[in-house]
Formats: sequence, structure tokens, C-alpha cells
Amino acid sequence: MTAEQTEKINAMREAHLKDIQPLRDQVYSKSKELRTLWLAATPDREKITALQKEAQGLRDQLTDKLTTYRLELRKILTPEQLAKVQAYGSGRGMARMGGGPGMMGGHAYGGGMR
Repeated sequence: MTAEQTEKINAMREAHLKDIQPLRDQVYSKSKELRTLWLAATPDREKITALQKEAQGLRDQLTDKLTTYRLELRKILTPEQLAKVQAYGSGRGMARMGGGPGMMGGHAYGGGMR
């Protein structure tokens, strides 16, 4: 990759991570709330179900943002570079193309390497 491509990708990555951080924080918070509800002597089915739906909605928003991010990243790469990414398989190639941890591989929401 060129220095310009690397710079653009790094800037996009930072913007993406900043953009999704509030959603990630909310997912974490909902997960903590769910654990508390499940630990109750008598778990409240309606509260648990409602909270699970809220958490899933937040995860869906994160997935949508990741999809947009990935599509934008592809626009920076040349056809030859895209062919290399595809050769690596299922999205992992972008991190190897210079994006670093959390770029395309790792956590589904851009949170780092596995």
C-alpha cells in the first residue's frame, strides 16, 4: 500500500472507532444489566426479553456501521489490492493490508485483534 492509502485508512479507522465507541459502551452496559437481571432470585422474563432486544438493536447498529466502514475502505484500494484481500478470505485481509488491529479482523465491531 502507498503511504497515502495507509494514512487514509488509519484516519478512517480512528474515526470509525470514535464513532462506534458510544454504541460499544451501551452494549457493555446492557450486558451488565442483563447479568444482574439473570442473577435475581426470580428473573423477570419481560425485563430480560426487552433488554435483550435493546442490546440486539445496538449490536445491529454496530454491524451496520462496520459494513459502511468496510465498503468505504474498499474504495481506497486498487483492484490488485482488493484481489489480495479476497485471497486472504472473509475480511481478514484488510488488517494485513496495513490497517492494523481492529481494522477488519478481530472483534466484529472494530475492537482489536482476537
